[in-house]
Amino acid sequence: MEVNGEDLLCKMIYKVLCFEYLPRGSLENYLHGEYGGNLPTLSNYLTCKQKKNPHISRIFFATLTEESRGLDCWCTRYKIIMGICEGLSYLHGGLEEPILHLDLKPANILLDNNMVPKIADFGVSRPFGGSHTHTTKVCVGSEYYMAPEYLAQRKISNKNDIFSLGIIIIQIMVGHKGYSKYGEMSSTQQFIDFVANNWRKRIGDTSMHAKEECQQVKKCVEIAVRCVEVDRHRRPAINDIIHELKQTEIYTRAVSSSQDQV
Repeated sequence: MEVNGEDLLCKMIYKVLCFEYLPRGSLENYLHGEYGGNLPTLSNYLTCKQKKNPHISRIFFATLTEESRGLDCWCTRYKIIMGICEGLSYLHGGLEEPILHLDLKPANILLDNNMVPKIADFGVSRPFGGSHTHTTKVCVGSEYYMAPEYLAQRKISNKNDIFSLGIIIIQIMVGHKGYSKYGEMSSTQQFIDFVANNWRKRIGDTSMHAKEECQQVKKCVEIAVRCVEVDRHRRPAINDIIHELKQTEIYTRAVSSSQDQV
């Protein structure tokens, strides 16, 4: 640029935020959006897309990977549940100062090409030092996923995120109206049995580890209903949740190993 008749070389500095591109969008799309309320199977994916392009079947089959063929299997849903838990564990305990998300919901969980979830949108998040409960003057976030003590008394703790996590797990397992279904049941055990039996029918003979996966389903729904306890002190810590989930993985691997040796 020219200043007072002299040419000057200027360096412009711009600050840019760069984020990983997550092509599968949000979990919200799969729970009650484009795919009709389910993690997409091949059939409902094609049904949606054929409305826009009658030749989509030929195009889609040509590019479909083996992994994407099994999007509606239990292992994919479990991967998403575990991934969300690991992300929340990092926020609550993997940083120098813990962070509470305070708006954990399917719309804020993005999925990469391998259906690995990433927690996003930290607009209302806040650092949270210590283990004490804080209070706030205003509730900010999505009311459906808010813990009762946050709605009624404006109390904030890491158990707020745990409550939201519980609702999300229920929705992943039952559908976007899953938490309402839970409220309709006469007891917690009735809901656990309802979910476990439904998944037992779905898994059936389609998996080499049907028995182990059914046990994993039951463990996940048991964790979910503990997460949505009205008394926040009865909700599990995120690291305890991950430990319980990993125990199911260890059991599955042990069974698989013993079968291979037979």
